[in-house]
Amino acid sequence: MTLSGTVGRHSLIPIIVRLCQSVDGVVDVINRLNYEHEDMSLGSPTATER
Repeated sequence: MTLSGTVGRHSLIPIIVRLCQSVDGVVDVINRLNYEHEDMSLGSPTATER
């Protein structure tokens, strides 16, 4: 499966990839997604820290 296109936030990309990997029959996911806004800077808290 190849993912391409643009999402709003960079932090959504790993979530989208994991969801696609969990679909029965999907062997591999090629990520070609772009994002509009960088929201994964090194200083920001992760989802588990919020």
